[in-house]
Amino acid sequence: MIYPRLILFKFASGLLLVALFIILSQCSERDRNNPLDPLNPNTQGRPIRPNVVSYQDTVVLSWQRLQLTSVVQYNIYRRLQHESSFSLIGSVDGGASEYVEVGAATDTIRYYRISALTSSFESPLSDSVQIRPGPTYVWAIDFERGQLVKLTHDGAHELFRTGSYIRPLDIAVNPNDHSAILIDPIYAEANRYTGFGQLDGTFSIGRASAKIVIDPFDGSFWVMERDSAAVAHYAKSGELVVRITGFVEPVDIEFDNQTRRVWVLDRAKGEIYDLDDNNIFLRFTGFRRAFDLALNNPDRKVWIADSNAVAIADMDFPQIVRRDGYVYAARVVVNEATGQAWVADWSERFGNSSLIKLSSQGEREFTLAGFVEPKSLAVNKSNGHCFVAEPDVRAFIEVDSTGQIVSDINLQGAYTRILVEHLTR
Repeated sequence: MIYPRLILFKFASGLLLVALFIILSQCSERDRNNPLDPLNPNTQGRPIRPNVVSYQDTVVLSWQRLQLTSVVQYNIYRRLQHESSFSLIGSVDGGASEYVEVGAATDTIRYYRISALTSSFESPLSDSVQIRPGPTYVWAIDFERGQLVKLTHDGAHELFRTGSYIRPLDIAVNPNDHSAILIDPIYAEANRYTGFGQLDGTFSIGRASAKIVIDPFDGSFWVMERDSAAVAHYAKSGELVVRITGFVEPVDIEFDNQTRRVWVLDRAKGEIYDLDDNNIFLRFTGFRRAFDLALNNPDRKVWIADSNAVAIADMDFPQIVRRDGYVYAARVVVNEATGQAWVADWSERFGNSSLIKLSSQGEREFTLAGFVEPKSLAVNKSNGHCFVAEPDVRAFIEVDSTGQIVSDINLQGAYTRILVEHLTR
């Protein structure tokens, strides 16, 4: 015989167990979704790693603020490259999502982590983020994505990206107002951006424009038009001032800050000219297959990457020194602070191209092998480092003045043109 009370008791007990299971399950789910729960599979109880950028000697940390009312404070920890442990350097309230540190030492790697503080405990530290601040910015054309990118001093952190273009080829930066101009021959346009990434003007230029330089004194710019074999001068407003023809295969132009004249390398003729709006002069001739040109205004020298040689000429006198022994010297940049130069020596064999550092007299200081095809070089005169862009393998490499690789970044895109903007305080 089954008693009614026993049936009722068993039924009630069963309901209680079901309810308890549901409550515990919900609590378990709720606890696991808490980002500060050590058992949270995504966070392990730590804040998400912060983002970091630098502006000269100022470092800015930012993070995703936790949507928890229990968080009353974020603590910021830092470790310098010569230190073995992290130290607390500052705190901000729980509603903040940014921390600014000023007075950071140049070219010292700094590591940062953050924690979240509640009324009862401090979370474990986030994963670390690192940066090496300094007095420069790096500009790059991401050809694969069709964008202009501005990077921090170490080239590792993006400050901004522009909208997309079809075939962006070259950029130039005005050191006076920190603006940059990008040219796209498909659109036949030059686009000026402020140092903060805002579009500040779009100007019509000749089609097949491949190189650009800026006159920092008045903001005007010169454009090399490859297909029409011409060099055109535009006012800052974008109005055409003059177009100079008579070239056969211009491949590079550079601006002389002392004379405010433009230097033009004509590969087919094997000649170098310098010109302004009214006059053009033949300066040097006899080059074999010259591909790149670099001016060093402080010591008045011009460097020419000339296939199997690098030539060094005096900008004011007809005197040339040739240094032979290259496979195919295709790129050259010069450090205006020291007069030393860096050369990209291309090879048809995969991984057999080299980066070579030269003394101010053109003598080899060292050779760094193992590159695929370094398409663009940029030297940082504040620390003597050289950036190398290898778009074929999506690599962006920084080499110090002794030949040590400082960083080797595997990009999502592909940089085809890079330059360093040097700042003065």
